[in-house]
Amino acid sequence: FFKYEKNDLTGNVNPVAGVINTALGTGISQSGRFLRDFLWQGFNTDKQLRTVFDGLLPLVGGSRKTYTNYRWSKPGDYSRQHETHYTPGDQFPFAYSTITDPLTGKTDGLMKKCAETNNCPKVFQYDSPIEFGGARASLVSTDGAGKDIEIPSNVRLFYAAGTSHGPQQLATNAKSQPDYTVDRTVAATAVSTSPGALNASTALYRALLSNLDAWVKGTATPLPSNWPKVADGTMAVPTSDPKSLSAIDLSVLGLGWLCGSLECICRQVGCRQIDAA
Repeated sequence: FFKYEKNDLTGNVNPVAGVINTALGTGISQSGRFLRDFLWQGFNTDKQLRTVFDGLLPLVGGSRKTYTNYRWSKPGDYSRQHETHYTPGDQFPFAYSTITDPLTGKTDGLMKKCAETNNCPKVFQYDSPIEFGGARASLVSTDGAGKDIEIPSNVRLFYAAGTSHGPQQLATNAKSQPDYTVDRTVAATAVSTSPGALNASTALYRALLSNLDAWVKGTATPLPSNWPKVADGTMAVPTSDPKSLSAIDLSVLGLGWLCGSLECICRQVGCRQIDAA
């Protein structure tokens, strides 16, 4: 409406008509997952086949979308280490490129629908180490069989080591420590003695937004993606259960290794079924 229309359906005037030429969408965590789902479901094309968002900035959403458009759906839910393992929002497709999933045989991608109508936005996606462990961010750039895939030319992926899912935080007490960093059953004293990542990411968010805006407006060319790859060894394929990493002893803190798994949910033989509306 703000981008294209002079009035709404009841005659109210658009106060910024003719002023807005481009629109950016940005979201952190759940709202970042929403942007990925929004794009995948084809909503970046309006009813007049116009582009809604010229640029998208999903932050710390990993490979996930949202648990919507299903019977009994819970939009904020997602597959976790202990809970909601069968959440459809954590299912293929994960990447912006259109690829064939080696487990289900399905061919899809987050940009498949917008490419059909030529309404794909420019995208900056940023993730922290937390998203690689808890949100399977590796699937944004790999094919599900441990191989790198080609990233579309209108997408940039960014990763920053030593950052967290949220603002950096000193472990002063158990209540201030986000529960996604450790097993929820751990003793409060253990949580208090185990600080999370301390590198700040908020300044990076702002820099990404500014650079995305410049890219969309055509005033600057973005830097290449800064993202781990299997080919150069910066992204490693796990070869054993994390519990075997005995050289790192967390027992003194009352902590243990925790590995989040992902169930394949579909309607084909060999996959778990879920009731979709």
